[in-house]
Amino acid sequence: MSVLRHFFPVADAIASLFGRDVEVVLHDLKTGKIAYIAHATSKRKPGHPSFLDLNDDDRRKNVLGPYEKAEADGGLIRSVSVYLENDEGQPIGLLCINLNLAKIEAAAKLLGNLFHSSKVIKRPESLFRRDWREQANLVVRSFVNRKNKSLTDLSRDERVALLAEIENAGLLEARHAAPCISRQLGVSRATFYSCLKQIRDPKKRRK
Repeated sequence: MSVLRHFFPVADAIASLFGRDVEVVLHDLKTGKIAYIAHATSKRKPGHPSFLDLNDDDRRKNVLGPYEKAEADGGLIRSVSVYLENDEGQPIGLLCINLNLAKIEAAAKLLGNLFHSSKVIKRPESLFRRDWREQANLVVRSFVNRKNKSLTDLSRDERVALLAEIENAGLLEARHAAPCISRQLGVSRATFYSCLKQIRDPKKRRK
């Protein structure tokens, strides 16, 4: 037990970092009992039997997992186990980190319900026909989805290409559109008009 005691602060540190949804259990392989437990969400205590049945293949691995198991209430647990060795390289303990995914599963179900496409109707065009800002937002959304990037991650050339799509959609003809679009793209007015000139110059040369 004296050697395993050095790992107690490690268990506490892991549990403190990840919060109350993580349980860290330190098993003593010599006694077959729990030596220490941090954030005991499973209601186990030091001295309780470990119920481990480890084979030679398991022992040859330093890390087991991540693997999944269930909480007493049926909730999903994702775990990883690490063998702890003494100075002679003999396994003396098993450090198990158990992450309770119940809240994450609930959040995933909530998000799934919110974004369920069958509940979403087609956008009423009559509500947005005159709203150039909404139309510009849709052009931006379509562009960043195709590029698989966020707006802030676009390169200068990509911003020029995006601005060209907004220009081709006739959205820069609206009053006050230019300053609003430049702010939306995160560029200065000077950069905005420089990019716009780059887009419009080829049109002038074709005339």
